[in-house]
Formats: sequence, structure tokens, C-alpha cells
Amino acid sequence: MEGMITVESTYGKGTRFTVKIPQKVMNSNPVGDFSQAYGKAQVSSHKDIISFIAPQAKILIVDDVEMNLKVIKGILKETKMQIDTAGSGVECLEYMKKNQYHMVFLDHMMPEMDGVETLNKLHALEKTLNQNTPVIMLTANAIVGAKNEYLEAGFTDYLSKPVQEIKLMKMLIKYLPKELVSVTKEVISTEKPEENKQNQSLEATAKELPESKANNPNQLERLKEIEGLDVQTGKMYCMDSVDFYFEILQEYVKMEKAEKLKQFFEQEDWDNYRTVAHALKSTSLTIGVVHMSESAKALEFAAKEKDGAYIHLHHDETMKEYFDLVEKIKALL
Repeated sequence: MEGMITVESTYGKGTRFTVKIPQKVMNSNPVGDFSQAYGKAQVSSHKDIISFIAPQAKILIVDDVEMNLKVIKGILKETKMQIDTAGSGVECLEYMKKNQYHMVFLDHMMPEMDGVETLNKLHALEKTLNQNTPVIMLTANAIVGAKNEYLEAGFTDYLSKPVQEIKLMKMLIKYLPKELVSVTKEVISTEKPEENKQNQSLEATAKELPESKANNPNQLERLKEIEGLDVQTGKMYCMDSVDFYFEILQEYVKMEKAEKLKQFFEQEDWDNYRTVAHALKSTSLTIGVVHMSESAKALEFAAKEKDGAYIHLHHDETMKEYFDLVEKIKALL
């Protein structure tokens, strides 16, 4: 595009990217709110999904965060698959010794035994029903070159977190035995062509929420007023379902990550601190709290580098941001 990209970065302080692209003015009409338009485009593209049922397929999902398990199970509810869940590598191995699965989704960052260790121990078993079962790595650290890294470690493929419906469905279609899958529709689009559908407001969407989960019809609109909470992004990771989004918000406020972070912070146990910060990063992005996710990500990377000075400088402010957010969400639920 005959442009230029430059980067200036100071560890622990921040990074500035500058992008310059020559562009003629093609139309003098105002562009409008670009971030809002981008959000709508994300949600719209997310609505085009593969729909299938596989009642005879049996899968195992392994993640130490209950909220992540709930998100994936919620996405797969309509597939009628048989789903087992495990909260640790040890529990995963116990399940795989007793049951045969058609696919396994295995989280990378877990306490005590991570996903790579778990897979290695599985392969080391002399007798197992799952020697040839596809094992998909679940990771919130999907970076350039990650796929090759995971393939070399013995994984069949990887799926980035927060998990998106379309990517999860495509992964299942790709690796489940073909005879077990019955595709009901190649593409399902709930988007109507009329422009007024594209411009539907959050207030109108809130009317879809059952009274049992909403004290008033403006609850979703009020969520939008919480600073830092991007409702559109959160809904995107929840199949664009208001009901499901509220369920996941309930799970988020029930998590006890702050207490664990405090414990490991006081002990300066940076390995376990990193694991918890990693989980907070992923779950925060799932509900649409992008800044909270980035703050947790910075703490995670600092813990990986054993940079105690950075963590001591930013731990308290991140926890304050987290507690303030949780209290505001609780007040609306």
C-alpha cells in the first residue's frame, strides 16, 4: 500500500505504533463512529456459523477456569454432543484412562500440570483408549508461530481463547469422524438485509431478555454505561445471545481470582501468579473488558519474566480496577 509502519517500545511503560498510508479523499461524507461500525461488523460476521448435530460424538474439555468451560459448553449445547469437563491435568488423565473420546480440548496454562505436561503423560501411558484422539490446545497466547510450536509439542491443532463460535464449530467439523456429524445447515445467518436491522439499538435488544434475568428492560443498556465494559465484544463471544452473555457475567463476578492473585503476590510466587493472571486476562476479554484484560496480560508477562518490580508497581491498581468492575456488574445483575 506504499505506506510505512514504525514502532517505539519501552518495557513496562508502553508501546506506540505509527501507521502511515497514502490515501486520497474518495468521499467527503463523514465516516461516523468507526469503533461502533467495527463492532457491528464483528458481530455480523460472527452470526454466520456452521450448524450441526453429533449426538454420538464424545468430547472432553479441560480448563481450570469454570467460566471457560461454561462458555464452550454453552456454544455446543445445540450440537447434542456428549461433553465431559475436567478442571485440571490430573483430572483429564483420569477421564482419558476410563473413557474414549473423539476429541479433546486441553487448556495450556493450568496450575500444577499444564497442557503440555498433561499431553506428554498421556502419550507415555502404555495402555490408553485415546492414543490417536485429536487433542486441541486451548490457549490465550495465540501468537505468530504458535501453531508450529504446538504441533511440535504433539498437539493436533490449537484454538485461541476467548473461544469464538465459528472457529470452534469449524475445528469440530474438521477433526470429528465424518460419520458422526450431521450438518443441518452450512451457514446460518440471523442478519436481515434491511438497514434498520443493522442499526438495531442495544435498548431494543434488551427486550429479548427474559424477566427472570432482567429487573428492567434497560438492563443491557445500563451495562453499556459501565466504563471499560464493551457489551458488543462480550456478546460476540457469547454467540450474540443476551441470555448467554448475562449467564457468563454471573460466572465472571463469582470467580475468586483476586484472592488467589493476592496470595501469590504476597508470597512472590510468580509462577502461580502468572497462571491466575493469564486466566483473568482471558475471562475479562470474554465479557468485553478489554482494558482489564490488557492489565492482566501485562502482569502475566511480567510474572513470566520474574519482574517483581513491575508487578509490585501495578498489582494494586489492577485489583482496584477489577473490584470496581465486579461491584458495578453485581449491582445490575
